[in-house]
This record gives sequence, C-alpha cells and structure tokens, in this order.
Amino acid sequence: MLCLCSPTGACSCTAGGSTGVITMEGPLRRKTLLKEGKKPTLSSWTRYWVMLSGSTLLYFGAKALRGTERKHYKSTPGKKVSIVGWMVALPDDPEHPDIFQLNNPDKGNVYKFQTGSRFHAILWHKHLDDACKSNKPQTWQHKVQEQRNLHAYLDTYKMLCAGKKSYFAAAVCIIIVTSMLTASYLRLQRLSLRPQIIQEGRRCRGKIANSTITALKGNKTFIISPYFDDRESKITRLIGIVHHEDVKQLYCWFCCQPNGKIYVSKAKIDVHSDRFGFPYGAADIVCLEPENCDPTHVSIHQFPHGNIDQLPRFEIKNRKAETFSVDFTVCISAMFGNYNNVLQFIQSMEMYKILGVQKVVIYKNNCSHLMEKVLKFYIEEGTVEIIPWPINSYLRVSSKWHFMQDGMHIGYYGQITALNDCIYRNMERSKFVVLNDADEIILPLKHPNWKTMMNSLQEQNPETGVFLFENHIFPETVSSHMFNISSWNTVPGVNILQHVYREPDRKDVINPRKMIVDPRKVIQTSVHSVLHAYGNSVNVPMDVALIYHCRKALQRDLPRESLIRDTTLWRYNSSLIMNVNKVLSQTMLRPQK
Repeated sequence: MLCLCSPTGACSCTAGGSTGVITMEGPLRRKTLLKEGKKPTLSSWTRYWVMLSGSTLLYFGAKALRGTERKHYKSTPGKKVSIVGWMVALPDDPEHPDIFQLNNPDKGNVYKFQTGSRFHAILWHKHLDDACKSNKPQTWQHKVQEQRNLHAYLDTYKMLCAGKKSYFAAAVCIIIVTSMLTASYLRLQRLSLRPQIIQEGRRCRGKIANSTITALKGNKTFIISPYFDDRESKITRLIGIVHHEDVKQLYCWFCCQPNGKIYVSKAKIDVHSDRFGFPYGAADIVCLEPENCDPTHVSIHQFPHGNIDQLPRFEIKNRKAETFSVDFTVCISAMFGNYNNVLQFIQSMEMYKILGVQKVVIYKNNCSHLMEKVLKFYIEEGTVEIIPWPINSYLRVSSKWHFMQDGMHIGYYGQITALNDCIYRNMERSKFVVLNDADEIILPLKHPNWKTMMNSLQEQNPETGVFLFENHIFPETVSSHMFNISSWNTVPGVNILQHVYREPDRKDVINPRKMIVDPRKVIQTSVHSVLHAYGNSVNVPMDVALIYHCRKALQRDLPRESLIRDTTLWRYNSSLIMNVNKVLSQTMLRPQK
C-alpha cells in the first residue's frame, strides 16, 4: 500500500481496493444540511476522524476540543455507513474551497464536509466518488457464467481463426466472431422478451386503475399510463416513474378475451437519461404484445407468476388510429405551488387560441381558488383538459431542476414524465404538440399564426419532426406605460402587454429552447430537446419566431437602456384585450346575484 500524508494528518492511500483497505482518512468537520428531505431545526459542525474503507465510511468521535492528529480521536468508530449509490459533489465556491457534499438520495440526507484545504477536498471527492460508484460484489454464479461465456467465445475463435498468420486476417476473424456473438445475443434477448402463455380459460379480473399515478406494491415503480405503439413492432409502452437503480425487473400481464389466455411478457425498462441527479426518473416500460391478440388492458408485476386478480389493470390507449381532431395541443406541466398568476395565464391562453391552438393539457398539482374558477371556464369551453398530478402524495418532490439543490426524490414535480405522457396521450389526436410553460408564448415574426408558420417550416424541412424555438426573457420588473388597463389591476398576475423589453443574449451562454413536435416522430423527450426521435430536429431562426417568456429577470443588474425593445406582442393587442375582457367578465368580474 502507498500512502500520501499531509502535516495535518490526512492520508490518501492506494491499494488493491478490497474491502477493509483504508483508501482515505483524516480529520473532517461534518454538518447536516437535509435529514429525510427536511432541514434540521438545529445543525452544527461536528468533528470526526473519518476513514474510507472500500465503500464504507467510519466515523471516530473527537476526544478533545482541538487537535487534528489521530491520537485526538477515539479508537473505535461511532458510526459505520455504506455509501454505495450515494453522490458526492465538489461545489465551485471560492469563499469555501475546502468543502464537499455527500448525498444519500434514497433517504434524502445531505451532508456538508470541511477538509481544511482545497487539495484535501479534491482528494476526498475523488476517493468518495469511486466508492459511491463501486459495484456490489459478484456472486459465484455470475463469475461461473462469465467464464463459460469466455470459453465459448475462445472456442469459436479457435475454430474460425486458427491458422490465420497475418494481423489483418486475425483482425477480420475477431470482427466476424464478435458480430456473430452480438447477433446471437440480440436474438436470445428478443426471444426472452416474447410473451408466454401462463394460464388459459380465465376471465380478466383485477381492479381497473383510474388514477393518473398508480404505485406498484412492494416496488419503487409508479405507472402513469400504457400506450399502444406499433411504429417499430407491436408493443405496449407504459410511461412511468422508477428508481433508476432499484427497479431491475418487471413483467407485463396481458389478458386476452374471449379465449381467456393470460400472456406474460418481460419488460424492457428504459430510464430516461435526463434525471438531473435525482434517484427517480421518467421511464419507458416496454413490452412485446401477443401476436394473435390485441389486449385492451395490461397489468404490471415484478414477477412472471402470481395471481393477476390482485393486480391493477390499466387501459391501453391509442389502440385505434384516429384522424386528427386538432392541429395544435399545448402541454403545460406542471401547475403547482398554489399557482395564482391568473392574469398572465388568461392572456397566454387567449394568445394560444389566437395563434391556432384548440387544446391545452395541464398537469395540475394545485392552484389557488381563483385559478380554479378560470380553469373551470376553459374546461367548459372545451379548450382545457386537466390531468390530476398528485405526485407529492407518492414521492418527495422538488421545485428545483437538479438534485444537488435540495436532495429530493424527483425534480420539478415530475415535469419530464408529464411531458412524455402528454406526447403519447395526444399522439393520435393532434397534428402537433407544443411543449412550453404557461408563461411562454411562441411568437411568429413572419407569419400571422402557427399553422402558416409550421406549413412553411415543414416545406423547408420535410424530414423533420422536432422544431426548437429560442427562449428570450422579458423581465416582469421592467414595464411600459402602454396598456395599463385599470379593470385588470385587481386581477392577480402579470399583464404581459406592459412588458416589451427583452434581455440581450449573454456572452458564451446558449439560450434554452422549447419545442413544437410531430408527436408520432417522438420516442422520448426532455424539457428543452428530445432524447430519442425519428427524423431530424431543427433550430428555428430567431427572425422566424421566438419564445416570449415574461418572468423574473435573469440579468438583474442590467439598466433599462441595455434591454431591447420588442413590441411583436402588440400586433395582437386588439384581439387579446377583447378576449381577455370576455373571460374576466364570465369568471371573476361577473356581477354578484
């Protein structure tokens, strides 16, 4: 073993990496930032001598008020903690360069450590990061199987490539054998996913799930909805939320009527890459359907055996292809935080309608009583569809986009899961789906509405299914004296007609984008781009359209004269004012009887 020690007593050691070998030790101060997702009432710095042995942290309490040598700490550890699956972060904080954070995503615990120097913070981060990512020990069965696979590979290589003397011939043989084994593996994998009959002559029972989010018992899995998808093969694709490490195996149970045959199909679990560090994320749970059956419902279980009567059944949507009922559907996810920006919401809704939107789908967690009245108006009008989104009843949800900001289970109220569900929910009924927030409006600069704009963009980009529009901030703190309509002043929220100054582009910062997509060409989406799709994605030039985003300023210190006056929104002012007044008169400003 080779160890590097500093005068303060901290040591970094390199060895074989087996459990029991100390890879790092030294004096640290620790402070609890979050305990089970909540800030502790009282949190102070505590001194420890800390040892990292394999993937285990050992804490030795202090014997004296001061002292940084090993003798100043107890000889037996007071705590032993496995950190496999944890996350370590090294904040870029010039005022506190000797700090690192350690996070337990499963329990929602976040700890801050102080090392005494930037050098030791970097050392601890390196060793802890390796320990957090260390794999669990393999079982002897896995090792035996790996050896058998290796021997089979070598036997095939000897049979085909023996006697090849040149390096080129040997290389060709290796490539051929590798390709054969890959193809064989893929065939076996596909066979393992084919549905198998396990029961016959049964009636399809089980309670039909009616909630937007359904938790599976004994499993860190939450089902939103299943959708039929035959773009590549005949599959059921379930949109869900899973723990990215703990959910390894699921099965689809299809009950086919009228013959009563029950098929079980092993699921492929595809956790979306954009989790932003949170332990739970959006996932596609994909199952091959029986060839001779078009099931209407599916159940999900973690085992290929059991009693289907005890499992919830989910209706498989999109089974029948339909003609488009609307051209544009806007997906808004998610409405939370007792949302009460009533005036701006009404203005956005009326702008969407002016631009050609027929349907707005809102994943609603909660909002104010006044906002409920406005939503009721739009539901009765036929414009809005509400999808209840009680995600905080199942997981500790964050209003932030990254795990390191608060250590919760899932980011931004499960926004990415809702967006994916909205795409599949509208795949067969809407020509285009628009993914943006309620405070964002895609403003065309060369066309009067979205229909003519998209017709032009599709003609120019025939193989494209994803169109990305650049986001521009119009600070709500900078106002124009125009359109100060007195009857609107009593309505809570922002009057967007008064905010026509946008922030300039920031140097070396790329503006985020939002999208209009052909839903039939999207497989998985994130917030600002698609993850997997058929066809191309195109960035729409700013002289064609931009996103008007009225919110808090990003560049708060900019003087008014540095902002860019952009009155594109005012082209719609007459229609917008008339429509907003109509909504207000039928909701909040209706005379009391």
